[in-house]
Parts: sequence; C-alpha cells; structure tokens
Amino acid sequence: MNKRFLVLIGLFVILGIAVMIHENSIEKKTETRPSELELMFPDLDPETISSIVLGSFGGNINLVKKDGTWMVEDGNDTVPADKEAIDKLFETTAKLQGLQVVSRNPDKHITFQVNAAKESTVQDEDGQSKPFTMGTMGTEVTLINDDGSVAAHFFIGKNAAMDFMTTYIRKADSDSVLLAEGYLKMIYGKGSAAAWKDLMLCKIEPDEIEKITIGTGDEAIELTQLPDETIQVEEPRMIWKMTRPSQGVIDETAAQKLTGIFRNLRASDFAPRKEDVTEYGFDNPTAVLSVTMMDTKEKIVFVFGKPTDDQADKYYLKKEGNDAVYVIPKYRVESIPKSADEFFKAS
Repeated sequence: MNKRFLVLIGLFVILGIAVMIHENSIEKKTETRPSELELMFPDLDPETISSIVLGSFGGNINLVKKDGTWMVEDGNDTVPADKEAIDKLFETTAKLQGLQVVSRNPDKHITFQVNAAKESTVQDEDGQSKPFTMGTMGTEVTLINDDGSVAAHFFIGKNAAMDFMTTYIRKADSDSVLLAEGYLKMIYGKGSAAAWKDLMLCKIEPDEIEKITIGTGDEAIELTQLPDETIQVEEPRMIWKMTRPSQGVIDETAAQKLTGIFRNLRASDFAPRKEDVTEYGFDNPTAVLSVTMMDTKEKIVFVFGKPTDDQADKYYLKKEGNDAVYVIPKYRVESIPKSADEFFKAS
C-alpha cells in the first residue's frame, strides 16, 4: 500500500515538473518573440481613411474618397474605383503581420524591394535623379486619415518564394524587413490606375439569362433559353434555341461561348472624354449585344462603337443607361457571332 502511495506521489511530482517546463517554455517563447511581429496596424479604421497613395517607379496612383465613394484619380479625370479591390486592401492591411524578421539592415532594403523611391535613385551628371539600375522598388503604401494624419505607411516588396505564398514587407518607420503571408503584390501592386477602376460591366452566369439578342431591328438574332420539352422530368433541362430569324436548338458549344462573354465582362479602361460624342461611333455601331435576365426580366444592352483613335485593337463601348464610355479589347467584339449560321455549324 505504501509502495503504491509512493508511486502516485512520484507521478504527481513528474507531472508537476512537466507542467512547469511547458509553462516556462511558453513564457520564454513569448519573451523572445520580436515586437516587429505583432499586427502592424491594429488600430486601423477604414471609415476614417480619406485617401490612399500607392507609389512605385511608375509614379503614384491616387485613390480618394468623395461623398463616401472611392474614386481613382487619372490625369484630369476622377472615376469610380473598384470597391472589391479597395475592401480587399483594407482587409489585408488590418491583418498585416510578419512571420519572421528577415533583416534589420537598411542597406538590404533594395534587395527585398522594400526601399523608398529616394533609396533607389542616383544623381546623374546634371544633378537629376534617376532610377538605380541594379535594383527595383516594390509598392509604397500610404493610408491617410480625414484629418491629414497618416494611418498606415509601409512597403510591399518582392515575393519571397517561387510559390508566391509569402512576401517581404516593411513598416516605413522601421528598418526591419519582415516575411509576411500571401502574394501581396496582387493586393497593392496592381501597376496602373486602370487596374483600380470599376471597369466591371457585368457578372452573369448562363443560368441567369433568359434571352440574348445580337444586333437590332429585323436583322437581329434572338436566342432564348427554354425547357427541353423532349425530356419528361420533374425539373426540365434548359436548352438554348434560336427564336429569330431561324428556329431550332443551337449548337451547345456555340451557346457556351456566347454566354461565357457575360460571366466576367470587364472593360480595359474608361475612354477619354470627347466633346462630340458621335466620335465614339455609337450611331453606327460595330455590334449591339443585349441580355434579358431570367428572373427580373431586366434588359442589359451593350453597344460597341468604332475602333479607338489610337489603338486599333480596342473598341469603344457603352452600356445603355450609363453615361460612361469604356474601351474594350478587340477580341471581345470578334467573339460575337455575326450570323445565325454560326450557331448551327456543329449541328
């Protein structure tokens, strides 16, 4: 009995020692964790941010909030910004945190592309600044509050691995280069003002479409998605039929190609403003494409104008009911069938 009691006491002692060692280990890890690896901007409040400046060797991209709406400044124009991209930027910034400290040497900033523009320039013989040719700069991000104070200022450098799962970052007021999770260039370093603009024309899945019309008037081609009456099932299969000018089931591949246009239709940019709107060519359009929604019966009409003045591989485009004029890639226009026969080629 005494022997068992001693064994139990021994087990409790061993357990107690193990717990103490574990707690000391945790405490030691906490003490040795660098302060740089805490959240970079724990108090960030997107509601108080009024402007964002994204700087690189290509110049600055300026995003500003006007009457509660984010806009992109592009030359003399100010156009709506991509809300999803702005929201993603704020969400990511609020969670920015280093996984490890890579370097505390300011001379290494250019190596990891977390250097300021002034750290990447040299003076030429005329005293003018020019880029340092042996290094490049990532993206300098500055978030500014309504009162003009800086809410966040940091650098997004190059990705740290071939799998694009980590990125080098640096807080502007620190020399420490950190390794952070994620391919952050996709969030901050979009490279052009156009990439930040709200250029999404529509996101419509094929099963949301009741009717597609190509062209106008008597020459229009009309396609309608209808239940397949040849199969008697509880939930009928939907098929695409041509209802004008010909009649009949169209080639499934051709239908998929056409409906795919509306899945993610995005313009390349907003078109330059013209005093004479007839210069866009909408009075004599290259193509007209309309979609009628299955549930709401809403009709969305896209009018493709003439080729742009400076780029023959792009066309002007407008969405009826919207004053904005866009620029769309030429291949989008070329992907629109020109005749009813094209829908029956594989039949």
